[in-house]
Amino acid sequence: MKNTRKRGVPFQTLLTGLLISMLILSISGCDAINPTPEIGDKYQGGIVFYIFGPSDNGYVVGETHGLIAASEDQSSGIHWSEGSDSSYKTVPTERSIGSGKTNTEKIIAKQGPGSYAAQVCADYRGGGYDDWFLPSKEELNALYQSKGAVGGFTGKYYWSSSEERFGYHYAECQNFDDGRQILGYKGDRGRVRAVRAF
Repeated sequence: MKNTRKRGVPFQTLLTGLLISMLILSISGCDAINPTPEIGDKYQGGIVFYIFGPSDNGYVVGETHGLIAASEDQSSGIHWSEGSDSSYKTVPTERSIGSGKTNTEKIIAKQGPGSYAAQVCADYRGGGYDDWFLPSKEELNALYQSKGAVGGFTGKYYWSSSEERFGYHYAECQNFDDGRQILGYKGDRGRVRAVRAF
């Protein structure tokens, strides 16, 4: 008489499956572990520093979206404009949350390729993403408010992509020591931290 008892899954097969699952989780990182990111989480190439609210451009009811900062500065001192030129105006740039990407695109369209704040951000490829930008004035302020959760800030003044509204020679920047937002001369050198939306 044949033994018809069913055998269980061999231990080696179970172990192999477990190891494969662990490998998948380690490769995908916290995106798989934490699909709803919070401020301070490592996510999609950087660190989450802002979650959109109902009044923000980019807010979607029932979904979580916001802004991610690179984990380190992209420049320790670079002009806002190409070279030391400050005599042009990119019209118009905005200050609000959600406007940094459009501002960055306008600046680059006006100035062309080169070595300046907006271009450095657009060229950044952290996490394999190619949609980084120079934050607007209010996005930069949100980054300052979460600087402890993001980390890696040194020095004082960081550039935003928001220009002075009624002149040609200045753009908004923020002191990351005390939080003051001031106008900086475009030919001066400021620090740069790229951000992206998710």
